[in-house]
Amino acid sequence: MIGALRKDLWEQFPLYLYYIYALGMQHLVLASLDPPAPTMAWTMLAPLAVFVIAQEARLRVGPSQGRAARRAWLGVAVVGGPALIWLIARPFALSDAVVRAIYEWTNLGWAALLMLWLLRTRPAGQLGLYFGALFAVGLVLENGGIAMGYFEEVNYHVQVPGLHAPLATMLGWSMVMLMGLHVAFVLQRAWPALGRNPLTLGTTAAVAITALDVQIDPIASRVGCWRWVESAPPWLFEVPFLNFAAWLSALVPIFTMVLWVAREQGFDPQGPWSRAATLRVLLYAPACLFVCLVCFLGIMTLWDGGVDGPAWSVFGAFLADPVDKILGR
Repeated sequence: MIGALRKDLWEQFPLYLYYIYALGMQHLVLASLDPPAPTMAWTMLAPLAVFVIAQEARLRVGPSQGRAARRAWLGVAVVGGPALIWLIARPFALSDAVVRAIYEWTNLGWAALLMLWLLRTRPAGQLGLYFGALFAVGLVLENGGIAMGYFEEVNYHVQVPGLHAPLATMLGWSMVMLMGLHVAFVLQRAWPALGRNPLTLGTTAAVAITALDVQIDPIASRVGCWRWVESAPPWLFEVPFLNFAAWLSALVPIFTMVLWVAREQGFDPQGPWSRAATLRVLLYAPACLFVCLVCFLGIMTLWDGGVDGPAWSVFGAFLADPVDKILGR
């Protein structure tokens, strides 16, 4: 049984990361933040829900023999894991600097493991897609958000010369895009209607990974992994609404574009990715990023009831002096 679990964990590693994050972050807010933040513990329900739904989808398309037993074990893991964390968590305060370092180095570690997972378990070209083309897209998104003035990221150890963002947060885009699409593909096998067009499947992937951000972002903001523009009011703990608007505005178009490229080229997006297809993702990226920006400003216009809110004011300040802001002067 242990061997089968270990095999399944590796084969479905991006999916199990949702569960690992849910429990790990739950323990962090209960025991390691200074002071502890038990009111944040409920946010673990968001990534945990993604894990449960995806595992249920796997059960539906898997062998019927032993399904009840596997579903029972899933229930034990989903209920027992968080309950055990709640029982064993004891105050062990860590400074914000230590928590930031843990976030940075674990992010780099998870990225390395996901690259290895792609190399060992996925068809050719997948590594180039996620940690090549989509890393480049994430690099623009992360550095663009900082250059525009929506947030800043300081106190990291591994910086890339000439860029605003640290390596850990830029690699985070490759991670979340892989984790989001992996869950979407799992769900599609159980509910084929999700894959009828790139938009529905891309939206599914975006919602799945935004659920993980519901847990991570309040904690990261609390310890100073990033700081939001002061004019944006907090919405979920210290995180402004524009963060979640930005996530969905970026991820839905990007996921849709990637899936559309696969459909246009006539191959399964879970299969081998040719260099030509990966280069096509890069070719469409500038237009896709423009769509992301339009979607973000559109959502924020509706949310703020006009163009007088912080999203537009920050963007206007950027347009007044874009070169200096991009260059960090």
